[in-house]
Amino acid sequence: PPFVKGESAYFISVNRNKKSMTLNLKKEKSVDIVHRLIKQADVLIENFRPGTMEKLSLSYDEVKEINPKIIYCSISGFGQDGPYRLLPGMDQVLQGMGGLMSITGEPDGPPIKVGVAVADIAGGMFAAYGIVVALFNRETGGKGQMIDLSLLDCQVAWLTYRAGSFFASGEIPKPLGSGHPVIVPYQAFKAKDVYVNVAAGNDQLWQKFCKALGLENIMNEQRFATNAMRVKNSSSNN
Repeated sequence: PPFVKGESAYFISVNRNKKSMTLNLKKEKSVDIVHRLIKQADVLIENFRPGTMEKLSLSYDEVKEINPKIIYCSISGFGQDGPYRLLPGMDQVLQGMGGLMSITGEPDGPPIKVGVAVADIAGGMFAAYGIVVALFNRETGGKGQMIDLSLLDCQVAWLTYRAGSFFASGEIPKPLGSGHPVIVPYQAFKAKDVYVNVAAGNDQLWQKFCKALGLENIMNEQRFATNAMRVKNSSSNN
């Protein structure tokens, strides 16, 4: 839910502008249809659990026999090998295992999931990147290839500078609400009746921000003069 004229809004949101065909891949006739499609396809994408495509006679080795130039992208929760390979990859679980929930939410609060399925979305984006690169490689003299894409890998990649900070300092990142770990002020502040979103991303914007609010008296105070000092004294800046 919700449904619009009998169609799921969720389904439509991720399947708009797509042409679809329903096939029962456990039936030989359906597999024959897929084989015919593979002969003229550039890309095959599948997101079954590892081992399922082999049971359906649609493994990469079998598919490349039909079309050696095909780009075969397998998307799974935890990759095609490893101890978790056969576990289902749900967005909720992946956000937790990938570290995102541990840095989302209010300080000292419970782990919070991002409001949309970012682990699933990240998987789709990284799959698209990988497929485009594989197609480019094929067109420049290469061959078809298989892409083994793990949703957990994609989620960890999205930790970006928070992961970099951990490896540089050894300090475990913590949730900061709407705040930023290395830029201040850069968060939503509660005013009398609404929240005000502030993004003073550098010292010049900090000065403009102070002037707009008539706070010239603190603009050049030593403890707030630079972003590094504002981060250090962020509790004084809230």
